[in-house]
Amino acid sequence: MSSIFTAIVLYVVGNDQLKGFGISLTAGLIISLFTSLYLTRTMFNMWLHMRRPTELHMRHLFRNPRFNFMSIRWAMFYITLLLTVAGGALFLYRGKQGLDIDFNGGTAYTGALKSPHDMAWLNEKFSSSNLPDRKIEQIFISGASEGSASKYFTVRTSETSTDKVAGEVSRVLGDDLEKNSLASYQVGEKGKQAATASTASFAFSTEATLDQVSRVVKDSLQAQSKKGNKIPLSALASARIDPVGKSAAGRHAEFQLVLLEPVSSAELVTVFEDVKARYAANPQPERLDNFNASMAGATQGKAMGAIVASWLAIVLYLWLRFGNWTFGLAALLCLVHDLFFTLGAIAVCHYLVGVPGLSAIFQLQDFKIDLPAVAALLTLVGYSVNDTIVVFDRIREVRGRNPLLTEEMINDSVNQTLSRTVLASLTTWLVVVVLYFSGAEGIHLFAFVMVIGVIVGTYSSIYIASPLLLMFGEGRAVSQEATRQIVVEDAAT
Repeated sequence: MSSIFTAIVLYVVGNDQLKGFGISLTAGLIISLFTSLYLTRTMFNMWLHMRRPTELHMRHLFRNPRFNFMSIRWAMFYITLLLTVAGGALFLYRGKQGLDIDFNGGTAYTGALKSPHDMAWLNEKFSSSNLPDRKIEQIFISGASEGSASKYFTVRTSETSTDKVAGEVSRVLGDDLEKNSLASYQVGEKGKQAATASTASFAFSTEATLDQVSRVVKDSLQAQSKKGNKIPLSALASARIDPVGKSAAGRHAEFQLVLLEPVSSAELVTVFEDVKARYAANPQPERLDNFNASMAGATQGKAMGAIVASWLAIVLYLWLRFGNWTFGLAALLCLVHDLFFTLGAIAVCHYLVGVPGLSAIFQLQDFKIDLPAVAALLTLVGYSVNDTIVVFDRIREVRGRNPLLTEEMINDSVNQTLSRTVLASLTTWLVVVVLYFSGAEGIHLFAFVMVIGVIVGTYSSIYIASPLLLMFGEGRAVSQEATRQIVVEDAAT
């Protein structure tokens, strides 16, 4: 439930990228829940019916653990406090240098190559580039990728001028960039003007993305309108480009232009001749995103809003579930610890990249916070709280009707859930480790956040969440009369 809250927050508060991740996460959680409750149970019942076992043997990572976690809780608390404050301070010290163009402003250029190349080739090509704070990523598409090589790439830079970025990419890659061309177009009878709307169909020599085609066609419409041609501004506002046919890869060769305002065929011919000239002059990027200061500030505000909203939703949920606000507050402080510790780990990478051999072994980079990192942090929120809830549930069971929560109860609860907590964390951690070392460049930071976050989240569930309940008064003794009343009721039952 806590993870679903996080996914909902991602969809409601986030931008397009976070919304997409939120939808995927929600669908995955619902499917996983259905599988656990129905498919797994059905398969288990079938096994019981076929084999008819007389007893079940469960594997445990720890057999009857008796660790005294609470004996060192104060030492762990002060160590945790120190690391949390240090991590947060280090991240804040880097300031804007620790933020990617999503929150700092800049340009993202996604282009296509004539043939697939690997990251080493791209890095060598861009070694002579003067784009500030550049970051090169590969994009892998089925049918256009060969092992570690791909035709598609993204350049992210703090340069805000799209013309400068496009010109520099063209200079660096030159003839290696894939060039498309407008093969044909049909705008109807020349000189005629539609009564209420105008349409035109056109096709390219090779497939192109809708984003690319829309950008180039709308730029041509705007350019021709400024030259005094009879293209009203209302027509520009209503312009829509639709792909013709379906494509699994999101690329099409044929498109249709729809204008809800009447425009003569002669004017549209002028527009498409300009489109043809633009494609003939320079290779067009697949996607070109520009983030100015205001857009970056808005994105930053949405990201912070998503994190805070997820925290509040989880605190409210735990308050209602356990009937006491202290459970929600303890979980919230755990999440704050997980967030700042992980942000501190990201900031530390900036200083470790230059250490000989270390960055190569652990594939460290000068990571900067972007939207995928925010998605990873919110995913971590749901995961960490899930572990915490398991421990809290066991504490409630062990405590029963006892008015006093003791260290022994917490130790028993943590020990009883230790195998489940460690095994669940370990399986998740192994997956994200594989994703970190073998995944694409675009998800490298996402995987790094999860690698660090899973470890930190498991630690906080054991050494922060439960001890905080004692600090907040859950361990405070009640009146002797109340204790005597509970004893009497228990004896009666």
